[in-house]
Amino acid sequence: MAEVTLTISGRQYNLHCGDGDENHLFHLAELVEEKAAMARNATPGLTEVRQLLFAALFLADELHDLRTQPQKSVDTTPSRPSADIIAALTAQAEESARARISAEIAELEERARIQAETEQAMAEQINHLTNRIDALTDRLAGSIAPA
Repeated sequence: MAEVTLTISGRQYNLHCGDGDENHLFHLAELVEEKAAMARNATPGLTEVRQLLFAALFLADELHDLRTQPQKSVDTTPSRPSADIIAALTAQAEESARARISAEIAELEERARIQAETEQAMAEQINHLTNRIDALTDRLAGSIAPA
């Protein structure tokens, strides 16, 4: 059993493989790194996970094209412009994030409203109890007053 260290998107992965499979794994890692670099270059600032997601999507797109059109000569370029794919997927991810953030904001606003109502009700109760204590103190002071 052989062990190889692959570097993809700046991260190292230690893998075990069959003896003699090392070069094949290095080649596969180069393909994944190439697609991750395409994503990284098209949309700077992508996280490692998103780079690998786009790399997987690019490779899946190429595989799909090869499987559905076997008569075509092998072409390693994606059938659609990579930047357009990344832009569309990024837009979808951003819209999804905006929706989640909006929902979180609405929930926080509702919690703040409930907390404000609770604080107001507690303040009213404290005020009521203070008035009762004052009244009881006055009554008690009146019954103890020297004659």
